[in-house]
Amino acid sequence: MNESELLPRRKCEELFLAVEQAARRAGVTDIEISLTSTADSLTRFANNEIHQNVSERATSLSVRAIVDKKTARASTNRLHRDGIQAVVDEAISLARASEPTDLLADQAPALPLEPAEPITSRFLYVDVAALRAKQLRRGARLRYDLDPGTPLPKKPERQAMEEVRRCLVQYTVPIWKGVGKLDEEDQA
Repeated sequence: MNESELLPRRKCEELFLAVEQAARRAGVTDIEISLTSTADSLTRFANNEIHQNVSERATSLSVRAIVDKKTARASTNRLHRDGIQAVVDEAISLARASEPTDLLADQAPALPLEPAEPITSRFLYVDVAALRAKQLRRGARLRYDLDPGTPLPKKPERQAMEEVRRCLVQYTVPIWKGVGKLDEEDQA
């Protein structure tokens, strides 16, 4: 994997650590960050000559805080210590002021209480894995730990398939009532 020139891994780790420390100082342990870095360039021509050449690099930090089933997000492009502290404080205060929600994937138990029934139908396997991949893309936690030295599958579809294979995804199969059957009232 090639490292980004705009946002090297070391810089990402430093920013994450700074956000995590700022959140812990405020007594919050559930924190998520999203880093975005862009490089834009513009060249304007007039009379077949370069008239203006402009280039810009920008990095933004988005912080989501979770406090007692309440969540909020704040963003900044100020990546120094005071800017990071301010955005973390803002996300936490917004979360505390918001309404609780039951829709947080992070609050769900990581592992089901009982293993699911093994899936023998390929069609059911694909359906259950697709629904679980959708949850993973929306931020649900992975339900299994990897053996040391084993690389994590990068795509949520592969992660979901592994969870289904390990019987970690609960599912229900709806009762089929048939197609084209008429009720007694319709037959008269």
